Amino acid sequence: MSVASGKPIPAGETERREHEDLSLPYTKRVLLYGWDGRSKVRLAVDEQGAIGTSLITRVATVGDKTYVGDAVPGTATSAAAWRVYEIDSSSDVSCLVADSGRFSQVWDNRASLSYS
Repeated sequence: MSVASGKPIPAGETERREHEDLSLPYTKRVLLYGWDGRSKVRLAVDEQGAIGTSLITRVATVGDKTYVGDAVPGTATSAAAWRVYEIDSSSDVSCLVADSGRFSQVWDNRASLSYS
């Protein structure tokens, strides 16, 4: 179905507005979406094809434990909107996550969270 006219596109033809150009091989424009912890967001792609991120990351180390937290830019460290990991290097290095990796933790409470 043509986006422009609403009429069927004949077999073997391509909708012009959806494609970068009509030379072979055909390339189609697509939008990439991801989850930023709060909502679905459109992802940016740079000229090398790398997908951009819309999250900030905080890192804190206390003894043998390193905590890594991700959240949407502007999120307060006291807000329950962080995904928090604990990396323990006391014996074997292990990486655990709080609340199954949901964006539901408070960064300020990282040392007292339950990790699995």
